[in-house]
Amino acid sequence: MADYRRTHPEHVAYMLEYARKYREVNKERLKAYDRKRAGERGPNRKVIANPNPVWKQDGHISQKRWGLKNPDKRKVHVIVNAAVKNGILIKLPCWCGNPRAEAHHPDYSKPLEVQWLCRKHHKWEHAKLRQKIPCSVEP
Repeated sequence: MADYRRTHPEHVAYMLEYARKYREVNKERLKAYDRKRAGERGPNRKVIANPNPVWKQDGHISQKRWGLKNPDKRKVHVIVNAAVKNGILIKLPCWCGNPRAEAHHPDYSKPLEVQWLCRKHHKWEHAKLRQKIPCSVEP
């Protein structure tokens, strides 16, 4: 199916538009369904004890704050995640060979043009951009 999506982008666009319209028309029905599902799994949900719940809460708050301060960047992140999930973008390893790569956007106006970098090289790239210094390791 992912191959089909890659070769037929018009189908993907059609399905996204269809889903948007369906959600718009059935808004109340979907809200009721979500409430029902949340209630069904609420007490039976597995809860993992967090050794430091304050840290988790603070992390969540800072993520939320970043998303509110950077709505354009957040939107691009959502687009890339959806593209990877739908098979439009293929996640590649970092140039160093690390298979756990993150999407780096040199230009946020082009959301699907990303460089796949491991955490280490992603941090280096952002440090280089912030400080305008050359990176010690280049691809």
